[in-house]
Amino acid sequence: MGRPVKVLEISDEERIELKRWLRQHQMPAAEQQRARIILLSTEGLTGHEVGERVGVTSETVSKWRRRFEQYRIAGLTDAPRSGRPRSINDDKVTEVISKTLHKKPANATH
Repeated sequence: MGRPVKVLEISDEERIELKRWLRQHQMPAAEQQRARIILLSTEGLTGHEVGERVGVTSETVSKWRRRFEQYRIAGLTDAPRSGRPRSINDDKVTEVISKTLHKKPANATH
C-alpha cells in the first residue's frame, strides 16, 4: 500500500563512481553509506526497505535521494560546517610537523 515507489535513475558513470566509493578503504563511512542508499534506490526498493538494509531511517533515505536528485554525486559529500574559520592553514601545519619530525632544537635533545 502507500505511495508507489519512484525508482531512482542514475547514469552508468554515476553507478561506476558509487561502486568505486564502496571499494575504497579511505572513503568516509558516511559517504559509503550514502552510496549504498543511492545504489539500492535504483533497484526499486521502498525507502523503508533501503533503510532496513543500510541501517538508517526511511527519512534519512529520503533525504539522500532528494539531495542526489538535486546535486547528483556532489550532493553526497559532507557540506562545510558553520563556525569559526580555521586560523592555521595547511602549509603552516605541514611546516610544524616537518620541524617536529626532522629538526633538533638548539640546546635540546629532542
